[in-house]
Amino acid sequence: MKADTDDGYMKLANTLLDALCSADLNGRQFRLVNAVLRLTYGWKGRKLMPFNRAELSDLTGIGQDEVSRLKKALVACGVLLEDGKEIGINPYVSEWNSPQKRTAKTVQSHRKTVQSHSEDKEKNCAISQEKLCNRTGETVHSDRKTALSSLPNKNNIKTIKDNTSDHASHESGESKIISRPDAAIQSKNGKQWGTQIDLDSAKYIFECVSGRTMDEKEPNWSAWANDLRLMRVEDKRQPEHIAALFNFADKDSFWSTVILSPKALRRNWGKVAAQYNAARHSTKQDNRSMQERVQDTSWADGL
Repeated sequence: MKADTDDGYMKLANTLLDALCSADLNGRQFRLVNAVLRLTYGWKGRKLMPFNRAELSDLTGIGQDEVSRLKKALVACGVLLEDGKEIGINPYVSEWNSPQKRTAKTVQSHRKTVQSHSEDKEKNCAISQEKLCNRTGETVHSDRKTALSSLPNKNNIKTIKDNTSDHASHESGESKIISRPDAAIQSKNGKQWGTQIDLDSAKYIFECVSGRTMDEKEPNWSAWANDLRLMRVEDKRQPEHIAALFNFADKDSFWSTVILSPKALRRNWGKVAAQYNAARHSTKQDNRSMQERVQDTSWADGL
């Protein structure tokens, strides 16, 4: 594509062009300013144009939200003019300020923030050093500022941690293991456990479901026995009731694919029990005709 004035041009004062050459604008700001120039000076020589985010976005390739943000910044620094809903280039170039220029007040505030952050960092390092030295039996002077340079390395810290925690973990670790005299099986910490009847029930359930799941890997027996124990102790279920309900679910076309563990049986107990009781108390449908039922006197047998 060859540029040609026959395709259109814009009349622009050299002073404005010189100001644009030296303006401290970033890439997106410069693109937006040029787009405003194109749609004002380059279109019937108008000085202002309606602010249209979509039009400026199409021309610059900048997102519409970003166009609004850039426009606001350029108006604030005097490069663009805003009159109601119209914008344009400010011809008074002496009023232009650099959007990238930070005031001395902002720089000074930033320096104070950095200094404060550095002081807090040194203070926190000194506190950390004092804690570490207290653990190793060493002393630390309060006027020590370069705490990071004298902190133990990773290997030393690991050694300190191991030395200080070995005795405590040896004593407290054993106390955390719960002893279960009645348990036929239990987890390492003793939190999950079951008696012999719970373990036997768990093994029976596994034998029934493993044929359907085609999974011969043994389950977590302590977890399975624990769920069965909770059904007995907390839910007040009798072992024979648990066995009866599981056998019903195991033969049901739907529940046999759902009840694959004691936990699943406990979670769905109410639904399975309701269906079990409905099937148990249902009566046989009498398909005889009305005449046959009227003529039937078997109800009087034995009277």
